[in-house]
Amino acid sequence: MNQLTVSNTLFQYKPSHLLIWHSNDGVTNAYIDYVLIQQRWRSSVQDSRYCKGADKGLKSRLDHKLIITIILLRLAARRKNKTKPRIDNNKFKDETVKHALGLELTNRFDALDCDSLSLEDKRGPFKTIMSVTVRKFLGNTKAKRQHGISAKTLSLVEQMRNLIGP
Repeated sequence: MNQLTVSNTLFQYKPSHLLIWHSNDGVTNAYIDYVLIQQRWRSSVQDSRYCKGADKGLKSRLDHKLIITIILLRLAARRKNKTKPRIDNNKFKDETVKHALGLELTNRFDALDCDSLSLEDKRGPFKTIMSVTVRKFLGNTKAKRQHGISAKTLSLVEQMRNLIGP
């Protein structure tokens, strides 16, 4: 149901590392502390044993001991999404570029003979013509990244320094 495994029973150690409860008669020993893990993480458990001396300095002797379990996780690398280069929209403000782009698009669509195609079949050539022509005329721009602290934040810090004084 829950698919749980007791991790401190996966390894074979000598009894002094395993038996963590000793009765007052000095003869009876038992396990009383367990670490439960899901079955899918069983292969990730590297070691599980109780920590000797973790209860030193306590005035009363505790029945429970500290169990240390070492788990090595193997996580898959996160894939980065490949982003398409951005089109430089600032060039579109220039009237000569705008006129040339419109003329080129008109010529390309006139040359395309897709009157017999359905609307869905026209979508592919239309998208290709648009993206190729626009990238040809406008080009790509690099994304502007802000590094470090912004100028606004620095000015606020300076204002706070002036208010506080030396």
